[in-house]
Amino acid sequence: MQIRTIVVGVDDSPGSRRALEWAAELAVSLASRVVAVHVFEPLAHVAELAPGVDLRALRERVAQQIAQDLCRPLSERGIEHTARTLEGEPAAVLLDVAEKEGADLIVVGARRMGLLKSLALGSTSRKLTHSTSRPVVIVPLSEEQQA
Repeated sequence: MQIRTIVVGVDDSPGSRRALEWAAELAVSLASRVVAVHVFEPLAHVAELAPGVDLRALRERVAQQIAQDLCRPLSERGIEHTARTLEGEPAAVLLDVAEKEGADLIVVGARRMGLLKSLALGSTSRKLTHSTSRPVVIVPLSEEQQA
């Protein structure tokens, strides 16, 4: 199997950063292209919301941060990549991008989530593994991150 395009879910969590690093290493070794996908959820930025805050401007600022800061490991290694910031349910958005891009692999980071929250909400990684025939890699947290 040849891996030409890797879709990786990104946010500012430790698990996501580790997944992006893993995808970058793989992309370098296989000369693959990476599509970094961030799902913008306005409620995740509730601390930044105040009367008069323009959600569109907030979304654009987050997209710029993703492209410049979080995708730095891709840029520094000279990996062909694009960064996308989209809205929706994370697993559905990742699956949609993977389909449109013809991705050969989807990569996400593991999260430390309590059992109750995981059961109530379902995890993105679980939804991905049950909803696609594409290979999905779930990069575990490092030992330090698990502590």
